[in-house]
Amino acid sequence: MERLIFVICLIFVFTSCSKDNVEMADEDDIDAVDKDDNEENGEESSATYSFIGNDFQVNSYKEDNQNYPKVAIAPDGKAIVVWESAGQDGDGHAVVAQRYNSDGSKWGNEFVVNTETKLAQSQPTVAVADDGSHIILWRSKDQDGSGFGVYAQRYDSSGNEVSDEFRINEETNSNQDLAYAAYHSNGNLMIIWESSDQDGKAGEIYARVYDDEFNDISNGEFRVNTVIDGWQNTARIADTPSGFIVVWESLNIDSERIAIVFKRFSSEGTALMTMEEQVNTREICDQKNPDIATLADGKFVIVWEHLEDPDKCSSAKTLASDIAARIYNSDGTALTGEIILSQNTSGNQNLGIANDNQGGVAVIWQGDASSNDSTDEIYGRRLLATGTLIGDVFIVNSNSDSYQVFPAIAAAPDGNLFAVWGSWSGDGNGTSIRARRLKVGE
Repeated sequence: MERLIFVICLIFVFTSCSKDNVEMADEDDIDAVDKDDNEENGEESSATYSFIGNDFQVNSYKEDNQNYPKVAIAPDGKAIVVWESAGQDGDGHAVVAQRYNSDGSKWGNEFVVNTETKLAQSQPTVAVADDGSHIILWRSKDQDGSGFGVYAQRYDSSGNEVSDEFRINEETNSNQDLAYAAYHSNGNLMIIWESSDQDGKAGEIYARVYDDEFNDISNGEFRVNTVIDGWQNTARIADTPSGFIVVWESLNIDSERIAIVFKRFSSEGTALMTMEEQVNTREICDQKNPDIATLADGKFVIVWEHLEDPDKCSSAKTLASDIAARIYNSDGTALTGEIILSQNTSGNQNLGIANDNQGGVAVIWQGDASSNDSTDEIYGRRLLATGTLIGDVFIVNSNSDSYQVFPAIAAAPDGNLFAVWGSWSGDGNGTSIRARRLKVGE
C-alpha cells in the first residue's frame, strides 16, 4: 500500500516544521494531517482535521476550462458544487452544478443551471436553506441590457427547479455582479452584490431580502454600505441567530488604502448598525479577500488577507502577506484582536471559511508553494471559537502539479467538510474542478 507523507514547511507564525509533525497513513484510509496535544484528552473540539480520502475531480465535462467553484451543504449532509464552464452551453461560459450525497458519492449528473446561453454566465455562488432548498446565483453578460446583471435559479430540496431563472438587481446601468446569499433559520433569504456606477459611485454593495415564500420584504434593492467615498466591493454574507452579517473591502475608510468592514442586519434586512465597523487593526497597505463564518451561539469569525506590496503601497518595504482572522461576539463586539493564521512572503489570496460545527472554523486559502515557486497550493488551518489555533498549516490538495486556485469550503452538521478549488492539472484539458472531504479528528 502506497504511503502518503504530508510535509509542510511554510514560513508562518506560531508554528514550526519538523519530522514530529509528519503523519503517515494508507491512502485508502483517512489521511492524518496533524495532531494537537490536546487531542489525547478526548475533546473532539481540540482536534485538527483529517482527510477522507484523496482529492477527486468534480466536473464530467472536460472541454476547455472549468473554474471558480463554490460549495454549500444542506442539513442532511448533501453538498452542491457550482462552477463556471467555458463553452458548455454552446456560447461563452455556462454555470454548471453537481450534487453529492452525504457519503461523498455523486447524486445525479452535473447539469447546466442557466437558461439564457447568449454570451457569458459566470461567477456562480450557492446557498442552502435549513429545509434543503437552495438558490444558485450568477452574473450574466448583457441579459439586462447593460453590462452584467445578477440572475438566479431556485430549487427545492429534491433538486427540482422552483421557477424560471430571474434577475435580482433592479438597477441595470453598468455592472451588477459578485452576488452571494445566505438563508436565515426563519427561511428569509438575503442576497448581496456589487453594483458599479450606481448613484455615481465606482462600486457599492446592494442587497434584497425575501421571505420563505420568496416575497420581497425589503421593498426592492437597498444599499448596504454607509460610507460612499472610494469604492466598496468583494462582499460576503453569513446568517446569524439575529439576522445577517455582511463583510466587504472598503477603500479609504481607514488611513491608508483598503480596509475590511462589516455591518449587521436583522433577518428582515433592517440595519442594526448606523455605520459599518472596521475589522483590521493594522492600518497599513491593503486588506483584501474577506470571508465570514458564524457559530451556533452567534459568534462570528472574519478572515482576510493582509498584503504589503511595495508596487502598490508606499509604506511597504518588501512583499509580504499573511492570513488574518478576528472573532466577534454575537452583538458585534470584538472578542479577539487580529489572529495570524499563516505568513507567506510570496503572497496569499482567495480565502474560504466554514463553521466546522465542532467548536471551530476551517480556513483555507490559495498560496504560493514553499517548495516550488511555479505552483500554488491550497492551504488550511483550524481556529477555535476561543481564538486558539489548532495544529499547523496543512496542504489540502493531494495533487501538487501546477496551480491549485480559488478554494471554497462548506461543512455538514456532523462536522464533515467539503473543500473545492480550481486545478490547472486536473483533467488534461485546461482547468478543472477538484474536491476533497475532511473531518474533525481521526
